[in-house]
Amino acid sequence: MNIYTFKRLWSILCILLLLFFSLHLILGGLSVEIQTVVKELMNPNHDSTVRNILLNLRLPRAIIAVLCGGMLGLAGALLQSVISNPLAEPGVIGVTALSTLFAVLWITYSPFSILMSYSLPVVAAIGATLSVALLYRISKFPHIGMQKLALIGVLFSVIIQAFISLILLQQQQAMGSILLWMIGSLNGRTWSQFYMVVPFALILIPIALSFAGIVNGLRLGDEKARTLGINLQSSKKYILLVAGLLTAGAVSTVGAIAFVGLIGPHIARHLAGEDARLFLPISFLTSSLLLLAADIIAQVAVPLLPDAWVPFTIQLPTGAVTALIGGPFFMYLITKNMKGGKVS
Repeated sequence: MNIYTFKRLWSILCILLLLFFSLHLILGGLSVEIQTVVKELMNPNHDSTVRNILLNLRLPRAIIAVLCGGMLGLAGALLQSVISNPLAEPGVIGVTALSTLFAVLWITYSPFSILMSYSLPVVAAIGATLSVALLYRISKFPHIGMQKLALIGVLFSVIIQAFISLILLQQQQAMGSILLWMIGSLNGRTWSQFYMVVPFALILIPIALSFAGIVNGLRLGDEKARTLGINLQSSKKYILLVAGLLTAGAVSTVGAIAFVGLIGPHIARHLAGEDARLFLPISFLTSSLLLLAADIIAQVAVPLLPDAWVPFTIQLPTGAVTALIGGPFFMYLITKNMKGGKVS
């Protein structure tokens, strides 16, 4: 792909992102016309219910969807490259699982229930960061390659899910909040959660994009990468660390939303090719679009469903939508890679 084609693709995706962002502001429990959105946002002196909904609920929620979707997409793209497994995604290294466990423990046993909405993302981020540090330490052990590290991450996740299941059995009164966090949702996300995730985004997104040259070198194989002067062990560990922290920032804000970090990078590779200088930024945009679109569907789907299926008074968790999309896509990838003999 030449630079002209890339710029055109980038422009198209940015326009689509702006379109979906606008739809996100317009649609919801209270539909608002685009003229009203522009009028309310451009008039700082006008205080109204619609303006408060737009500024304090829908706008931060849409921005969080863009940031967290993009962060999960970048994390997935880096993991697929460094682990050399097309089925890799942020949940595979166990970061999502430990973050969820910390959140579940806090929801269940925290004495500070009044401050839950503010403290929960911090606690989840601590759990995710601890998971990254643990995996980074394990990766220093002799004969622990990236493929083995991925298997350790999967085993780690299974064990943690067992602990979460035990907690659910013992604390059924908190089951609703716990399940919502485990599925992943943008419901109730406001500027408080935005201020939690924005430091992760500002620091880690530029670092992730700067790994493009190393990722291209790793794609050539270990021997050729060494001839290019790439320190394989340290480069892979640092990429793993950044991917884990990107996941930590996103999961601590929106919960354990699955498949965004798997689908977004695959779409980006299909559009932009294997050059990491191109597909990493495209992965950010495609994954942001995916989470933004999934959250729009989550908000407008409930009124369209039969009352016997789901009460009109609730909102569908965004993670449920990404799971419905990602499940069949994951099966497609498994089938495709088994035919190609690529699954390891």
